[in-house]
Amino acid sequence: MAVRGKASGDGWARFYLEHRHSLTAYAFLLVENATDAQDLIQDVLVRMVALDRPVRRAKPFVLRCMRNLAIDRRRAAHAAPGMRQLADADVTLLDTEAGDAARQEATERLRRALACLPADHREVIVMKTYVSMTFREIAEVLERPIGSITSLYARGLDELRSLCDREVNHVDERGTRAATGSGADAATFGRGARGDCQCDSSH
Repeated sequence: MAVRGKASGDGWARFYLEHRHSLTAYAFLLVENATDAQDLIQDVLVRMVALDRPVRRAKPFVLRCMRNLAIDRRRAAHAAPGMRQLADADVTLLDTEAGDAARQEATERLRRALACLPADHREVIVMKTYVSMTFREIAEVLERPIGSITSLYARGLDELRSLCDREVNHVDERGTRAATGSGADAATFGRGARGDCQCDSSH
C-alpha cells in the first residue's frame, strides 16, 4: 500500500483508521502510557502528511518511524535504553472480551510471562501477534535480517511456553490456592514486571 504525503491527508486518515489497533499496540510497547502512545502516533502521522513523496509499504515505514522517534525521545530524556515492559495496568494489548474466568486467568498469565522475556524477544512477539505484522515487515522496522527475526520469534515462543508452564505448575503445587482461584502465587510470579519476576536469568 502506497500513501501520499501533502497530496493526500485523507490517505493518511484512512491509513490510521485501517491500522489504528496495530499502531496503538506498537506504541504501547514503546512508551510509558496511553497519552504518550497517542502523542507518538499523532506526531509520526503529522510527519507523514508533511512528506512530499508517496510512501510505499506504509505500515512498516510508519512503525519504524515510531520506533526511531520513541528512541530519540528516550535519549533526549536521558532514559535507559530498551523497550518498556508490558506489565502496567493500562496496557490492554492482551485484552479479552470473554467473561470466562479461566480464559482471563490464562490471559493474565501470558501478560506476566511476556513481561519477563528479553526485550528483543518480546518486541518481535508483540509485533507478530498483536500488531499483525509479517516477518518481512518486522525485519524492515527493526532493520535486521529476516532469519534473525524468525529466530527471535521462535526462541521467544519457547521461553513464553516455559514461563507459562512453570507458573501453572507452581500454582498447581499449592492445591488449595489453585482450587480456590487465589492469585497470590501468580502475583508473586508476575510482580516483577519491572525486573524482579521469577524468570530464568540464564536466557
